[in-house]
Amino acid sequence: MTLAGSVITDQEPETADHLLVNSSYTKAIWWNTLSWMTCQCSFPEPLQLHFWWKHLRTLQESDRKRGFNTLFMLIIWALWKERNNWLFQGVSTHGPDLQEKIKMDIKLWIDVGARRLGCLKQE
Repeated sequence: MTLAGSVITDQEPETADHLLVNSSYTKAIWWNTLSWMTCQCSFPEPLQLHFWWKHLRTLQESDRKRGFNTLFMLIIWALWKERNNWLFQGVSTHGPDLQEKIKMDIKLWIDVGARRLGCLKQE
């Protein structure tokens, strides 16, 4: 599945809440990425992005919240870029490929010194 397919088939309004958290495609991206980074995740309904962010922050241990904020923004940015690639260039990434792009971005941020982000990943 792709973000383009998710937007087209869900027949939902293209709101930020839908595109970035409520579609089944983006929920899978969130779940996989947060699990990979050993962060807690749940999807209480209905999901509004800003309330969901606050909810997820409460699930994290206090010393991990700042790293979690960085992770959250990295995922949002990747999803938004994916949406724009589909909308403006007609190019969409398959879910596992986008997941790998996000993981690569996270690894690069950690490699260049995002200490708090690096503390989230327990290998």
